[in-house]
Amino acid sequence: MKEFFQFVKRNEKHTLVLTIVIILLAALAIGTTVAFIITKTDTYDNTFIPPITRISLEGYDDITNTGNIPVYVRTIAVVNWHSLEDEHTILSEVPEHGVDYDVTNVTDGWFLASDGFFYYEKPLQPGESVAIFTKAEQLREKAGYELRIQLLSSSIQATPSDAINAAWPAVQINEHGKLEVSQ
Repeated sequence: MKEFFQFVKRNEKHTLVLTIVIILLAALAIGTTVAFIITKTDTYDNTFIPPITRISLEGYDDITNTGNIPVYVRTIAVVNWHSLEDEHTILSEVPEHGVDYDVTNVTDGWFLASDGFFYYEKPLQPGESVAIFTKAEQLREKAGYELRIQLLSSSIQATPSDAINAAWPAVQINEHGKLEVSQ
């Protein structure tokens, strides 16, 4: 080891020149590589559009997919007697289907599952709308109250099917891509 340092000390000029040459060669190699990459590489835009699942309810029974991907939809009817004097007062008596109101005229493609939700059997495409009921009507009057039918709706992305199976256990997707009651 002692001999090596003596050799370096005797040849300091040669070692310095060799070091400078190595640094210049490394800088030249790096500069050439960067220049080649800049001039020869095409640019690509990688645009990522996140999926949006959104629906809107128009009127009292038209659901529209306002998102950007196909979705399955479901809705449930919440029916209450509301006070005519105070809009925020709801009668504790639950209106009875077939006696106080009727919403049985469900349009084609909808079915009622065991969890009380109406499900639309096929995915709703972006911008597509579907009606739920052909009519919903009040059958009986109640003094001081009016009957209100409120629809609560939700949607879920159509793919992957595991998302539907996990979130909505009352339904499943059949081999034709349509929702059906779970077995």
